Amino acid sequence: MNPLIFLGGGYLLLVLGHHVLKTPTQSLHPPDPDRETPALAYRDDVDYVPTDRAVALGHYYMSIAGLSPVLSAIAGMQWGWLPVLLWMLIGVHWLGGFTEYMHILISMRHKARNLGSVVVEKVGRATGTYLNLILIFFCILVYAIFAFVISTTLEATPEAVIPTLSLIPLAMIFGYLRYIKGANLAITSIVFVILWGITITIGQSIPIQWSWEYWIVAFVVYTFFATGMPVWSLLQPRDFLNTAILIIGLVVGTIALIVGMPSFTMPAFVSWDSPAGWLYPGIFIMVTCGAVAATHSLISMGTTSKQVQTEGDTYWIASLGTKGETVIALMAICLVATYYSFDAFIAEVVPDPGPAFTSAYAHAVGYIGLPEVVGATFGALILSAFVMTTMDSYARAGRYLLQEMAEEFPGLKSLHVHRVWPSTFAIAFIGWLIATYTDFMAMWAGYVAMNLFVIVYSYMMITLYTAEQEKPIDGKFIFWIAIPGGFMTITTVVALIYYLYRYVIDAQWYGLVILTLCLILLILSFIQFVPRLLNWKNLPEEARRRVS
Repeated sequence: MNPLIFLGGGYLLLVLGHHVLKTPTQSLHPPDPDRETPALAYRDDVDYVPTDRAVALGHYYMSIAGLSPVLSAIAGMQWGWLPVLLWMLIGVHWLGGFTEYMHILISMRHKARNLGSVVVEKVGRATGTYLNLILIFFCILVYAIFAFVISTTLEATPEAVIPTLSLIPLAMIFGYLRYIKGANLAITSIVFVILWGITITIGQSIPIQWSWEYWIVAFVVYTFFATGMPVWSLLQPRDFLNTAILIIGLVVGTIALIVGMPSFTMPAFVSWDSPAGWLYPGIFIMVTCGAVAATHSLISMGTTSKQVQTEGDTYWIASLGTKGETVIALMAICLVATYYSFDAFIAEVVPDPGPAFTSAYAHAVGYIGLPEVVGATFGALILSAFVMTTMDSYARAGRYLLQEMAEEFPGLKSLHVHRVWPSTFAIAFIGWLIATYTDFMAMWAGYVAMNLFVIVYSYMMITLYTAEQEKPIDGKFIFWIAIPGGFMTITTVVALIYYLYRYVIDAQWYGLVILTLCLILLILSFIQFVPRLLNWKNLPEEARRRVS
């Protein structure tokens, strides 16, 4: 295999899928362009902000992507690169794009509420509360993982510090010019990307060396302020600029690999068993981002649904965002598969995938004459841009969840976590404790387990919403909901049981506790869901009574 066939073929399928699947994806629940969205109905210019489609996509894309497509792809390559490729291309077209389209659409039609709050209404209060607790912890865990990753990345690549941190003031100025002054989007973007490029040169001349422990404290302080700021002032413009940076990085990396045309040095398929376990269900729990990850609902139902101006933008944002994740994963696979042998991959890449990606990227851009130190810096910047975005996007989503729960429970409200700053402090502080005192692989074990677990709740919600809308159980329902929902539910249960056994054998107690909790909550949730499903015919009338 060579990069031209691998990347060219993969990109082509993603482009075709985006265009060909638009009508089928929207056919079950079509968007209503004339329907007022929460961004307009509840506009407060802090969280509810009507946003240009391109800017909303930039925020959504960078928030769901993060480092996860890189880590997911690399973890899955323990079985070989072919199983990862097949699952990602099938998963993103059949499951990932559709579930995210439905997440945004359903949230907008329920006042931009999050997945747990909608599940409370559709399935039951207990199930929604279980899910909200899991999602809050997941937000904190994601924040902890990525705060640790960006801190260690900046410690290892001090040349990347200035260009990474410069994105904060540049984004704030960009947001002011766009939102307050109405500056032209294209011209402003070009100017600010050039300014950011200048900071790379400055960073090469003035590296800043701090230990990761200092960096992680600095990012906790940054998150505390960033998460409470209006989304237009930092979150949206920074993510939009990061998207431009990422696209440049992907284009440069793709050109370099095609020019150099290195052969794959890793096998397409290794075996049905690997250090990560059996291919089934292992690949579905290891490879989520880039295929299907229901925890993306924390962004699509947490922040994106508060920004979309018209339902007509929903497919465009969901499809390009999820398929853009797959592009990142394909690049990661190609870089690693052409740079490392399988033995080196197991020994060097699996334990520390972030620096491995940076090293492979630095080597690849050498094919077009760029110095390795420049390639390493740019590779580190791609990672840090991902990570910073994901870090405070999930902290903000966690803040939303905690605030919504506090409104339901007087005990939490008495702690004032229904307010912005106390809830932000709680998320950031607990995340700092986890990141500082928990082993990275233990955090990652919990992350992958919860990522698969949440997909079941997505299909519960989509199924019951479909029933409320009086949609028939026809071919569209079977293709988009029944088959993938049933398959992912069975796979989730099998994976939870299988990895419970593995975690006991390997003494991975952190992951074991989380998996045990997930399995118990899943059983309790189905006790509420099944009677609702059996009451299918009466659900439309119940929905009408709630509205009235």
